[in-house]
Amino acid sequence: MIFSHADAPSLDRHEDLHELLAHQPSRPQMPAPERYGELAEQERRAFDTQRLDFLGGGLTVATPQVKALIRNVRLAILGNRGRASGRTGVMVSGQSTVGKTTACIALMRSVHALYRLQHPGISGRGAIPVAYVEVPAGSSAKAMIGRFAHFYGLELPTRSTLEQTLHAVVTAMRSCSTQLVVVDELQNLNRISQGNGESVDVLKSLSNQVPATFVYSGISIHLGGLLAGERGNQISRRFTLLEMQRYGHATADEVKTWNGIVRAFSQELPLMAHDSATFLKNAAWLHKRSGGNIGTLQRILVGGAQLLIVDGDPGQETLTREYMEAIPVDMGAERAEGKLDDSPALRQLAG
Repeated sequence: MIFSHADAPSLDRHEDLHELLAHQPSRPQMPAPERYGELAEQERRAFDTQRLDFLGGGLTVATPQVKALIRNVRLAILGNRGRASGRTGVMVSGQSTVGKTTACIALMRSVHALYRLQHPGISGRGAIPVAYVEVPAGSSAKAMIGRFAHFYGLELPTRSTLEQTLHAVVTAMRSCSTQLVVVDELQNLNRISQGNGESVDVLKSLSNQVPATFVYSGISIHLGGLLAGERGNQISRRFTLLEMQRYGHATADEVKTWNGIVRAFSQELPLMAHDSATFLKNAAWLHKRSGGNIGTLQRILVGGAQLLIVDGDPGQETLTREYMEAIPVDMGAERAEGKLDDSPALRQLAG
């Protein structure tokens, strides 16, 4: 049961996305150590599974960049109210492992929760307030719109034309009251080609026809071919940019911000012997180990906590520096610490 992934939701189907957004695992109420030791084996297994589920899908920290994304998108949604055309959006750009997709999930949870509060019983009425689509590699206009059709569960004839599929998707999005659309992995459209250009045109057409706010997310998308030419000029004039970056540690303000992030993660870890007050002494080392990347930091802390729970020794459930040093991190972080050769092949693999 501990290692089961059978029930892990997918983001590319509206039923799974709704399940993910509507039923966020909550942090378990931590019992006193002596009470935990008194639990029957089945109760302890259930509690440990709850802790692992929370770490795997429910642990979200509102970093400054996550807060900025939510604020920017809320401004765009408000600005798009009642607009028949020229709706604005937000572009989330940055290197890999800086937490772009994690931030987008936090954004979708925020918008979904607000919509549910304003419109109780949305599932029964078939509403899909939030949509998520990943741009396929080597995208074509038909492949792009096909991802939207798959998300909404549309069963279309195999020989449907692009126009027919686009019309069906627009109809579904409008009838489902979609308010927010997150288009991820947009770096797949950075290369200037006819197919990619047509895919951008499809996204623009959706934005024109559907009263929703679009968020584009991808690796360094503000630097690539996506914003080139007339198409790119239209995007840049409609979208505000949020460039997500690694967190620094050189100034007093940067140290304060980083310490706040580490503290927030630490306070959420459901470990039996973990002391958040003393854990902050590892903040500077964690910055060096992670390179200031939120994704890498989360891998160290969440991965370490999960392993401690699986080890089954509650008295040892504390993240020491020695324990965290043994947690494998991405090659980019390893190279930054000088633990990997800086060869061109490794640079390419590490992104």
